[in-house]
Amino acid sequence: MEKKRIVISGASGFIGSELCRYFASRNYEVIGLVRSIPDKTIPNTLFIKHNLGESVPRGVFSPGTIFVHGSYVRSTQKINSSELNISGSEKLVAAARENACSRIVFLSSFSSGSDASSAYGKEKYAVEKFFEGSDGLVLRLGWVAGKGGSFYKVYERIIKGGTLPLIGGGNQPVQLLAVSDLGPMMEKAIAGNLNGLFFVAQTEAVSLRDFAKLIWNKQNRKGRFLSIPYFLAKIAAGMAGNLKIPFPVDKENILGLKDAKPREVDSFLKKVDFSIVSPGEILEKENLFQ
Repeated sequence: MEKKRIVISGASGFIGSELCRYFASRNYEVIGLVRSIPDKTIPNTLFIKHNLGESVPRGVFSPGTIFVHGSYVRSTQKINSSELNISGSEKLVAAARENACSRIVFLSSFSSGSDASSAYGKEKYAVEKFFEGSDGLVLRLGWVAGKGGSFYKVYERIIKGGTLPLIGGGNQPVQLLAVSDLGPMMEKAIAGNLNGLFFVAQTEAVSLRDFAKLIWNKQNRKGRFLSIPYFLAKIAAGMAGNLKIPFPVDKENILGLKDAKPREVDSFLKKVDFSIVSPGEILEKENLFQ
């Protein structure tokens, strides 16, 4: 029996690499599009160098291929990421459809929305439009938990204990998603020909402050909170950026935190017949309490 082919952009990132490992273990033919070939290989995965905005190498897409788009370029002084992320994504989707790909899936974010304050949220929202149609599926992901990405940076800071600065008092709602759950859920959604836009995370939302307390309790650590108003955090991040001084957050992060709100996820979980456990169980599942 011929293997199903799945092409994943952003395949060397935290989420993309996990999806490569999962679908390779499920006997898919996995092709990962990456900006640079990673030193660490993933079994049964072919990495192909591709920069967002470039033409896709011939033969990558073929009739029946599943395309998962997770690539994202962050802004630098030399790169206009907004234009590149939107036009580059449009080009990828057009190539996938021209080559009769069976499904196209976009890994979006809770930050996405027409009213998003951050450039990141606005760009994600703009790209979602390219995935409209019977072949398209948009997954707005919650905070993806695991040993990588932005989540793990915050987690490592929390487990140190001591004084933890929290922008806006840490009252932002957090809805987690175990990175190891994403592949199985996506496979079910694709097999069921699910299309449209869905929020994906645990049903229960907890505040960032309570999330930190949970980690401290599990790790037998002690800490205290230092509340930082949004306007002060924004000023400090702006000054650090101008002076090129390392800072834990940038203006985009702060705008994203300010926009955070609980999302309805039950409709997706019911359609794929999947249940997501509590925050503590998610952390245990990802081996973060060892």
